[in-house]
Amino acid sequence: MDSYHFCTTDHYFDDLDFHDCHITGVKKVSHDLFIELEYIYVSDKHPLNPNATAKSTDQCRLIFKGVSSVKAELYVDINPQKLSDIATSEQESKLEVKPVEPEYFNKMEIETFEIDRTGKDSIFNLQGLDWKTHEFCGLIIRSKGFIVEWNNFLEDAWYVNFEGTE
Repeated sequence: MDSYHFCTTDHYFDDLDFHDCHITGVKKVSHDLFIELEYIYVSDKHPLNPNATAKSTDQCRLIFKGVSSVKAELYVDINPQKLSDIATSEQESKLEVKPVEPEYFNKMEIETFEIDRTGKDSIFNLQGLDWKTHEFCGLIIRSKGFIVEWNNFLEDAWYVNFEGTE
């Protein structure tokens, strides 16, 4: 395994941003789930960020430790509509949940990432878009926690100087 310069945990979750981040690989090893990402965003409030603004990172690794369960799902629209008909049609989308292996999501864009810490283990819920099928998808992971590793801070996060933020 590669070694990384920076490492943080889910205790700093509020200082990390995964929105629009791209998963490039998923691998289960024993009781850990390794997710390779093109980048993440680290806020200026995170203790490892020496910069005055939130920054993107280089390639990084998200490792869920002590995983007790993983659900990987595609949400397939079985009643699709033409984009031009959506505004005028009363037809409703119907989604079918299709289970897949976690490794299937080697081309996923994360839209939301939430944590439920109410139980003994935490539930980590990543929802996004599968680039292979263009369907919505999700990874729901029950684990003790996660770490994120990376080497460098790169450019300002997309939301720096964006109206209504930082």
